[in-house]
Amino acid sequence: MAIFDPFKLRHKPPSIFPTTVIKPGNVFSLVGKLFLTICIFISVAMIFFYIIFSGCSDCHRISGHRRFGPENVISTSNSSSSLASLRQNQSSEATDVSHIVFGIGGSIQTWRDRSRYSELWWRPNVTRGYVWLDEEPPLNMTWLATSPPYQVSGDTSRFNYTCSFGSRSAIRIARIIKESFELGLTNIRWFVMGDDDTVFFVDNLVTVLSKYDHNQMYYIGGNSESVEQDIVHSYAMAYGGGGIAISYPLAVELVKILDGCIDRYASLYGSDQKIEACISEIGVPLTKELGFHQVDIRGNPYGLLAAHPLTPLVSLHHLDYVDPIFPGTTQIDALRRLMSAYKTDPSRILQHSFCNDLTRNWSISVSWGYTIQIYPSLVTAKELETPFLTFKSWRTSSSEPFSFDTQPISEDPCERPIVYFLDRVYEVGTSGQTLTTYRKHVEVSETQCESPDYYRANPIEFIDVSATKWMPELWKMAPRRQCCEILNSEEDSESVINVKLRHCSALESVTPQLYHPRENDREFKKKHRTNEIEEAMFLKLFTIIFFNLVFQSLKSSSQNLNFTYNGFSIATDISIQGIATVTRNGLLKLTNTTVQKTGHTFYTKPIRFKKTPNGTVSSFSTTFVFAIHSQIPTLSGHGIAFVIAPNPSLPYGNPSQYMGLFNITNNGNETNHVFAVELDTILNTEFNDTNNNHVGIDINSLNSVKSSPAGWWGWDKNQPLEFKNLSLISGKPMQVWVDYDALGWLTDVTIAPFNEKKPVRPLVTIFRDLSSVLHQDMFVGFSSATGSVLSEHYVLGWSFSVGREAPPLALSRLPKLHPKKLSNLSKIGIALISLFLIVSLIFLVCFLVRRKRTRFRQNDLHFDK
Repeated sequence: MAIFDPFKLRHKPPSIFPTTVIKPGNVFSLVGKLFLTICIFISVAMIFFYIIFSGCSDCHRISGHRRFGPENVISTSNSSSSLASLRQNQSSEATDVSHIVFGIGGSIQTWRDRSRYSELWWRPNVTRGYVWLDEEPPLNMTWLATSPPYQVSGDTSRFNYTCSFGSRSAIRIARIIKESFELGLTNIRWFVMGDDDTVFFVDNLVTVLSKYDHNQMYYIGGNSESVEQDIVHSYAMAYGGGGIAISYPLAVELVKILDGCIDRYASLYGSDQKIEACISEIGVPLTKELGFHQVDIRGNPYGLLAAHPLTPLVSLHHLDYVDPIFPGTTQIDALRRLMSAYKTDPSRILQHSFCNDLTRNWSISVSWGYTIQIYPSLVTAKELETPFLTFKSWRTSSSEPFSFDTQPISEDPCERPIVYFLDRVYEVGTSGQTLTTYRKHVEVSETQCESPDYYRANPIEFIDVSATKWMPELWKMAPRRQCCEILNSEEDSESVINVKLRHCSALESVTPQLYHPRENDREFKKKHRTNEIEEAMFLKLFTIIFFNLVFQSLKSSSQNLNFTYNGFSIATDISIQGIATVTRNGLLKLTNTTVQKTGHTFYTKPIRFKKTPNGTVSSFSTTFVFAIHSQIPTLSGHGIAFVIAPNPSLPYGNPSQYMGLFNITNNGNETNHVFAVELDTILNTEFNDTNNNHVGIDINSLNSVKSSPAGWWGWDKNQPLEFKNLSLISGKPMQVWVDYDALGWLTDVTIAPFNEKKPVRPLVTIFRDLSSVLHQDMFVGFSSATGSVLSEHYVLGWSFSVGREAPPLALSRLPKLHPKKLSNLSKIGIALISLFLIVSLIFLVCFLVRRKRTRFRQNDLHFDK
């Protein structure tokens, strides 16, 4: 055998393998074996990958459905986009509404009626997300700009659904999180799902979500209020109608397994159950937030909302299945009223505070922006925080059980609180102060308590609550109820009390230390109830209390007609009657210094107050600026009246005390169909006038339905409302507002000095349906009259509207008021005439006395003879 020498390069190295002769047949056999091995390897690899990734067969498929709205969409065809989004979400900026994408489950069938709920909270071009429908909207269906844009869900026919009592739509709704994710929207931290009848309180949703690290996996929501629902479905899931919040990192993992998971849980009833089951496979539990409300109850939700837990209100659901949250109105209008308070102070809405008035021995429960309860006795905090059982369970309409404490409503009216509902809400100044007013509510069918304690509380018709806005940052601290205090004493007002909400001091207790309730306090009250009733019956002989707070469910429908006159120089559609004129500088002068005359002005076009002749009167509003100038500072005659009449004239109206409205024959006739607001400057006992300087509401008669001395409720910072008197004949301009609310049959008349904002409380209020008073078409205007005193009545500006608030007047553009002053010569003439009359009167008296004495002397002489 030859020896291999590596250094001898000129020699060919020997082969280390034995020399083999390869035949052509062996080559084909070797290639075949190699090809078979490769095929087996590829097959095994494909089977392996199919098993691992079968649950995400279409993870990176982009939905090709129609989209509306300006959204920045990126491709999700590779995993790098998700990684980029996660890195982007690690920004340190605070979470705001732009970081949230809403996925609203809806259908063409339900959206027609439920879109009104979404329009209450959706903010076009601010909130992001879509309503997911089951099909394209029909061509004859108008998609409003105030609604969220829509997407059409993908086909779900390939998925299994075996729940016998459910609906396959649960699959489509469950996949909204996946389809929303696959849109590839940028800068997203949270996906929030809800139903098309869910009302979100978006600012509070942002406040709640900002407490959590959006870079972690979070699954946030709330349970059902009805325990029977939690038993049937789950305690561990977020109920979808109340809202489900899923952080972006959790969404990344969820969409990978969702489709396969839906098939694994084909027997589950609802979409929220399926989502919770899939998230449980990832290992993320539910983080419960009490502000997400499924509202799985029936009946009246008052008890639930009036004792809201100490947490931001995030959502309300199932509102079609409960009574309107405010009485005497529709659910949508009731929600609009709640939203008006929410928009003024989002974090404070429904927050619950307690007060105790040791002077009166009262307890007061304040649910801000919604309701107030007065207890004419001292009540413990535990009782005040426990919701009244005004509702039933969702599934069986039972009185129990619920996932929170409840207390029954006592059958004894003397153990129930006096209830007030939100009337108006205002922002005061620029320092973050709010003022809310609450009006007493009385159910006519309810038996009233006749206890003396209740008699002392019954005259309270309004409660004013002042507060500083609740900063969202407070929710990041340990929760604590705010305290409140009653600002005015028992002697300050018989119809109004003022309450101030504030932070509690460090060692302050909600229940005063002086109060030690007896264990048998209720039994003690019942034991002495008989004596109290006897005393109440005696007091009833000397006390008359009128309650006419009856709210009716009305839907005001009318044309939105309005007009504005900032002066009357070039006023069109105005008729001038009697001694009324328009001055050169644009003042509407209803009367001059002529005595015993009338002046009228009407808008010449008829105003439609009803949709049909027998329908209900629509809401209307008017405001005007007036002034009364008298030649004698302490006397005038006879005032001004804003009037709504069937005709654009009042031909039978007499001057003097009748103010050009009525006469001695027709005053008080129901056939007049006249509504008026009088600014009366003469005391007429025949009409039961309050005084010689009052404001009244008249219906077909000068005997006012209700009147009040002229004045206004002024507001000073950190001070309760204070009534301030006004003199109607001061010659100074003043502004009047007249508002009729068709939903509550509520007419408010408010007055204030010129250039003052509209006071938060009206001067005169009545509750009366005007549908029987006003015809379908009526005319609006002013009436005035003079008596024996020289006086001039002016209107500087006027606006009117049906269906909405009257347009504001441009006060700076109103004509100036320049009362005509007497010249020196006129003053001397008046003085001489007055002196002449006085001397003549003295001479006449002396003459009559002398003549009488002469007759007596003649008679005496006659008898002497």
